[in-house]
Amino acid sequence: MKTRITLLLLTLALLFPATTAWGADGPSAFAKRTQKEIMAYLRDAGYAPQIDEDGDILFTYQELKCYISLEDGDEGELFTKTFLLFSIPEDMTATDEVLLREAINKANEEYRMVKCYYTDTRILFMVDSWIRNASDYTSFFKLYMRGLHYASNEVMYGEE
Repeated sequence: MKTRITLLLLTLALLFPATTAWGADGPSAFAKRTQKEIMAYLRDAGYAPQIDEDGDILFTYQELKCYISLEDGDEGELFTKTFLLFSIPEDMTATDEVLLREAINKANEEYRMVKCYYTDTRILFMVDSWIRNASDYTSFFKLYMRGLHYASNEVMYGEE
């Protein structure tokens, strides 16, 4: 029985190899260069960016940990995700959860460029965009961050 389970796990591992957002070949030279340029922009703006263990850009914005993920797309484009994560409070009641879901739905309606997601363990606030160069991203960075900040404040703290 143990041998069968081991064989099944090995077969699954071969069928579904682990990949990162960059794919099996890693990031393209274009993606690496763009990531460096976005990090330089953040550094110049005083955000002290780093690369986290997943290869995402990590920085702090108004006391919030923020991430920027870049993925290679087609035809010289990159798909970017700018996001914030919050853990679900362990002591959340059923009533709190209903209120949280209502606040997320309201934020999704009011802040159309921000997507709010609720999972079993986290609340995610994200802005997606396609870019062709770092300036495509940096020209909208302040707008992205303002939207993420307002949406997360409304959902997490009831502030509008």
